[in-house]
Amino acid sequence: MNQYEITIITRENLKGEPAKKEIENLGGKVLNITELEERQFAYQVKKESSGYYTSIIFEIEPTKVLELNKKIGLNADVLRHLIITHKAAAITAPKPAAVAPVLPAVIPAKEIEEIREPKREEELITEEKVSAIKEEKKEEVKEKKAKPVKKAVKKEEEPKKVVEEPVTRSKETEEAIQKELSAEDRLKALDKKLDELLKE
Repeated sequence: MNQYEITIITRENLKGEPAKKEIENLGGKVLNITELEERQFAYQVKKESSGYYTSIIFEIEPTKVLELNKKIGLNADVLRHLIITHKAAAITAPKPAAVAPVLPAVIPAKEIEEIREPKREEELITEEKVSAIKEEKKEEVKEKKAKPVKKAVKKEEEPKKVVEEPVTRSKETEEAIQKELSAEDRLKALDKKLDELLKE
């Protein structure tokens, strides 16, 4: 059997009798009853503004706890109740982490400086490297200046001359050309309307 603790709030000072009866009916054993004082509620509970608090420590089979919870909840004299385990589970402390290796008692001064401020790659650039980089850039600039930049000049296009030749067409081809022209005119009109709508 496991140990549990129940705290009940009753309308009158019943000294935990409703819970005690239910625990004993289910084969449990009451170990301790602690009567707490009457306390005012922050809000009304079942139309009551205050209640008597009682705490009971008991032993019962874990399978019967839910049944006990239901039976106490149905009791009209009990306003509220709460069942918890009485003894907390034993918690083992975590093992300490591995100890860091001990440094030797005497460390050369250079190594201490490296530990405090590790060298960065930026610091390893010497003056010779800097001057070499500057020379390379100067050469690139000279090469760019040496090459003349040719501006692309657009030639003005001459208008194409349209040569009109007398064409003999049949009536069917004339009608087809008229239909194509009218279709093109329609497309142009639709494009204009679309542009106007988009501008708005």
